[in-house]
Amino acid sequence: MVFARLVKLRGPMSFWIRTYKEVVMPNVITLNTLVDGMCKHGRINSAIDFLNEMQQKGLKTNAITYVILISAFCNANNIDKAMALFDEMLKIGCSPDAIVYYCLISGLSQAGRVDDVSSVASMMKKVEFSRKNRLEKAT
Repeated sequence: MVFARLVKLRGPMSFWIRTYKEVVMPNVITLNTLVDGMCKHGRINSAIDFLNEMQQKGLKTNAITYVILISAFCNANNIDKAMALFDEMLKIGCSPDAIVYYCLISGLSQAGRVDDVSSVASMMKKVEFSRKNRLEKAT
């Protein structure tokens, strides 16, 4: 919460980012907090740049990282970028959860992209069906 408030102040935010880049390697929770703060204050491109830099240093992302960014791009009416992030998420093997699907379907619906909504919903059903079958086989 503190980091998110610092985002709107360029000086303190750059101090925290510099600190984490140079002194302390953040964990995924810290990364998500900083990315969320940047997105909430309209600095989505800064959030993407910071995320890319941290990934290059070996920090792993999770579904929460992607839901933050997908939601931010949907709210900014940049559905193509939200879809690209969803595709990237799948490509790197990060499994989307129900919240990721909900954010993406909601953004696509608001943009009137019915075919994409259908495609993502269909993908979600396949994933959920697959998970359900694995659970049934395991019991």
